[in-house]
Amino acid sequence: MPRKNDAAGTAARILDVAFALFIKQGFEQTTVADIVRELGMSKGAIFYHFESKEAILSAVVSRLIDEIADRATLIADDEALTVDEKMREALLTLNISQGAGDKVIDELREPSNARLYQTALIQIIQSIAPLLAKIVQQGVSEGIYTTAYPLETIELLLAADQNLFNSGAFTWTLDELTARVRAFIRMIELTLGAQEGSFDMILNNLDEQSERMCREHKGTNENTAETRTEEQAEGVQAKRDRT
Repeated sequence: MPRKNDAAGTAARILDVAFALFIKQGFEQTTVADIVRELGMSKGAIFYHFESKEAILSAVVSRLIDEIADRATLIADDEALTVDEKMREALLTLNISQGAGDKVIDELREPSNARLYQTALIQIIQSIAPLLAKIVQQGVSEGIYTTAYPLETIELLLAADQNLFNSGAFTWTLDELTARVRAFIRMIELTLGAQEGSFDMILNNLDEQSERMCREHKGTNENTAETRTEEQAEGVQAKRDRT
């Protein structure tokens, strides 16, 4: 038993170090030699746990997806929630940045990390779609939804959601983003056969995030203005001192 625990601990350490390097350097630029050097162990020890760098990549991303899947599972199994509430809450958990940190997600969206991000998207769909399909099937049985293709519909919606709103590929203004979120929400309702307005909570969540971003942006601008004022004052004082 101790050996199994040691092996699990070593594998986890490899994943921790590899993930940090993937984020810092990009997956393509990180070599197994880099991981070996950072860990201070032999290449053979790494390949004992993972057969390739691609296998390490898959395991690293799986840990991130597992966090999302765990949250979605709790929501799907929560008997206190209605079907619409389950679906809304589950969709809101799909922001891949939750639990990982903004810096990590920003790096995942960099071109050099495109392969890592693509792998994450595939695993999100494969892991999360069955959980959401379970909610949809419950809705169909209760007469709330009418789709004949629960799993397939969810897979398509997840692909659209992750590529349009979580990939960082589009530089929409807030108004443009809001319009597309409204359209996406309506598309969800139509494809599931849900009542119009069932998923407006998602838009409300977007409004709250937008307000927070605006406050942060305003605070950043104010701090920048204060810094510039201080620098200008210091410059004036320096000129006076020289004269």
